[in-house]
Amino acid sequence: MKSEEINIANILRNEPAGTRLYSPVCGALELINVTNGVIWCMEPGSSLTPHRISFTSYGKLINYGEWEFEGECLLFPAKELCDWNIYCWREGDILVSNDERNVVVFDKFTRSDRSRFAAHFCIEKANTEDREYYRRAEEIPTRDYFNRYSLALRKEFLGQIEERFCAPINRYTYKLHPNFDQGDFVVMEVSYTDSLDVHKYVCIFDCYDLQHNRMHCFADLNTGESDTPCINQIHDLRDSNDSVKNITLRFANGDEKAMLVNALYEEGKRWDGKAKAIVNEKRQIADNDPEEGSHKFELFDKVLVKGASENDTWFPGFFFQECKESKDYRYATICGKYYTYCIPYNDKTKHLVGTTLPYDED
Repeated sequence: MKSEEINIANILRNEPAGTRLYSPVCGALELINVTNGVIWCMEPGSSLTPHRISFTSYGKLINYGEWEFEGECLLFPAKELCDWNIYCWREGDILVSNDERNVVVFDKFTRSDRSRFAAHFCIEKANTEDREYYRRAEEIPTRDYFNRYSLALRKEFLGQIEERFCAPINRYTYKLHPNFDQGDFVVMEVSYTDSLDVHKYVCIFDCYDLQHNRMHCFADLNTGESDTPCINQIHDLRDSNDSVKNITLRFANGDEKAMLVNALYEEGKRWDGKAKAIVNEKRQIADNDPEEGSHKFELFDKVLVKGASENDTWFPGFFFQECKESKDYRYATICGKYYTYCIPYNDKTKHLVGTTLPYDED
């Protein structure tokens, strides 16, 4: 690209004083500032009254006769890097090696002179069948790459990365989303540029749609806006809303999982891990109400407990308290965890430990 097409003063206007530059006439230079379109530089390590060297907005020497108007650009980022376009590189840009064998996703420069950079992903030998994929690359020579600025290449490259690692790329951080198994309880958090609020969804994961950058869920719950779960939801992981700052995915903790389980229970439904489906809920054990003939426990009684699903395993514990305000996850053991089902531990029930067998009160 011709130097007349690049306004170097605009590029350097926000760069800090001391930024290293290079001129084939003056050698190594440091930026002083940019004033009224004039780029002021000095030799590195100059005294408090340095010899100031000035360049035009397009990198031509000032006060050197016709050179100021007819001469070539004589100011560059570095001795071995004479391309001002690198200042336009942004995180997520697709860069191609000069021999067109390697393709990378630009992350950031790793040296002050921009001579090296790091990449989020890299495909080596991209134009062959023996291509190799890497999640991260460091200290890549800047002079060996250029920005292709091609939306088609960007889509193709990111698609190859997602297919290789079986997970979508977070289009805001350019890191891979976690690999989940079908039926995992996960949390999707959406943050915004114009608000401190974070929208949180607790979901039961089904699968990724890599082609459209989406996540399919058996059910989800918007924890901040509704107590009613939604069934068979699809979440776009590349939101078209410009105000979205980031979308992150992670595994749900016990409390978040309980929120969705309770919400499904209120709707008469539950997650069946064996069938991999949302099914109608059938209570296996009556609530702990003396009037209904169920058990009444005292502190430190030996009990067996399990979660909301019939496929959960029975665990032994010591009874702590009952939370009657909750219709699910109402029994607590002394370890501080809450469970849906709680039965006495005795000779008639000890065979249930570590199994998912149903409890027959008779």
